[in-house]
Amino acid sequence: MEPQAKAQLMDQLFSEIEQGWRHDRDRTLVYRLAEKHPELRGELYEFFEDLVLSDLGDVASETREDEESIARWIHSSGRVTRLSSDSSCPVCHVTIDATSSTSGQDTPKPGDLSLCGDCGALLVFDARLRQVLAPQALIDQMSDKERCKAQWAQEIVRRARDWWKA
Repeated sequence: MEPQAKAQLMDQLFSEIEQGWRHDRDRTLVYRLAEKHPELRGELYEFFEDLVLSDLGDVASETREDEESIARWIHSSGRVTRLSSDSSCPVCHVTIDATSSTSGQDTPKPGDLSLCGDCGALLVFDARLRQVLAPQALIDQMSDKERCKAQWAQEIVRRARDWWKA
């Protein structure tokens, strides 16, 4: 994409994000736009982060609770459970030999969703409790809220990884 076309598109997307936030307090719009424009994902998230940093108290309590739950899970070790069969992330190939949970559940079960703690890939436990890439059909069945929550958690993992590696 040419620099001028990219700048015009970013201006348009930034305007949409700002209007969605200012008028509706819509935190999901940035995820939908990032999904449509993956090449601009970083810029969109950064713009949105800057936009809302001073307004964190204005978020719906249900959204705040969801975000705090994700943040607690990511920033703590949670309940760590060793997995009986090692597997590796199908995206970044890091070894996965343990899992943690925010639900208090000791052992994952087939169909439970997970995130790679290194690259943020959305994974699902298979019948042998290996973490495999979540199929698009499963993602498509998620509600908008569940999908946005997963995308938010993925972004936090990626930012944490980038921060640690910097």
